[in-house]
Amino acid sequence: MPMLLLAIVVFMLAFVTPIAAAMDCGGATPLPSDLRIIPPAVDVPAGIAAFAGGWSGSWKDPDGSGDLCTTLVVEEVLANAYARVVYSVGWAPKIGSGTPNFWRATGTISGDLLTFRLPDPSRPTLRLRLTGDTLAGTFQNSGSATLARATDVRIFDCRPSLHAVAAPTGTRDQLTAAEMMSSPAGSTTPVHNDYFLPLGAAAPPRHALRGVLTTPAFSVTQTRMGCPARPGTQKGFSVAFFTDGDRLVPLIRDIVPDANIILSPGRVWSEPGDGGLTRASFPFAVVNEVNNGTHNGVATFVYDDTRVSSLAAQLVQETAPWAKVDSAVRVPMTYTPGPIADEAALRADFRAEVARQLPIRPWSALPPSPLLAAFDGDTRSEDISANGLVMDGTLYVRGCHTRYG
Repeated sequence: MPMLLLAIVVFMLAFVTPIAAAMDCGGATPLPSDLRIIPPAVDVPAGIAAFAGGWSGSWKDPDGSGDLCTTLVVEEVLANAYARVVYSVGWAPKIGSGTPNFWRATGTISGDLLTFRLPDPSRPTLRLRLTGDTLAGTFQNSGSATLARATDVRIFDCRPSLHAVAAPTGTRDQLTAAEMMSSPAGSTTPVHNDYFLPLGAAAPPRHALRGVLTTPAFSVTQTRMGCPARPGTQKGFSVAFFTDGDRLVPLIRDIVPDANIILSPGRVWSEPGDGGLTRASFPFAVVNEVNNGTHNGVATFVYDDTRVSSLAAQLVQETAPWAKVDSAVRVPMTYTPGPIADEAALRADFRAEVARQLPIRPWSALPPSPLLAAFDGDTRSEDISANGLVMDGTLYVRGCHTRYG
């Protein structure tokens, strides 16, 4: 074991005081994947060194209510009384914008008081006073917190639950036709995105679809970085679709009126286990009505000439690093078959659009280059939704990144 790693382990194990058991915060707060605790150097005064390490506990509102799970990691303390910290909270409407979050910040230690501001637009200030093995804190001079030393802050991290889903092994055991045709289940758990693609011995579609698909508004349970987050509400839609060969085409390709959603073309196919039904899948985006934060998702259903199943959908990717929220749901959907005005022209327009699309090749098809190796710069890979390069009329895709495949 490298000496630095050994020193860190010994340093963490040195804090053996039990954690205050006011509430169970196990797996309730997100922590960064590159979290580290650096033992204080020999020139760091003892009063400053005492802040180093992990802390866990809860906040209360000024009226004494509203326990909020909180994890603080003082990653490094310096002899000049500066401290590098990670501050993390679970789901709370008043702190952390209503969803779990963590921040890295730099603070100062003066006597027994650690003070730091969160890198948030409002720059809120936290003050934590050390008494023995307890930190007592205030947030914007309001509320109160009691944090105790934590021997291993990893037990409070909800992020290990991410990426726990497995990719399909070749046969469909999720989002089966029987499941889709049963009563909608409301909020569900995200599955690997490959379940929204053809699996096994997929074949051409058995049925055409031409008519209006309608879903109601619905509530959905959300998670952020693997932690439970504030429930949300999604507006429904009523949009005409048609199939063209193995393609599924929505007539409205902009933001659907009275809904904050954009529907995109998908595909249709059949699988042996679907009981004679045809399967459809399409991507969509939920847009923020205030800012440019967009959440990208996929949806699927099965159908025949007269009926459709419930709609299974999940959101597992976004364009804004501050809004990493996952959700999955299965909601009722109705199908009203019928003719579509100007259908022939719409089909011709769609086929022309497909013909104009750039050919796509993998990033590996590009020749090795130092410039290409540094293509993403210093951006964290977990903050990249998709990346690629257009060169000589070809789109080279480096990746389309989600937390579920």
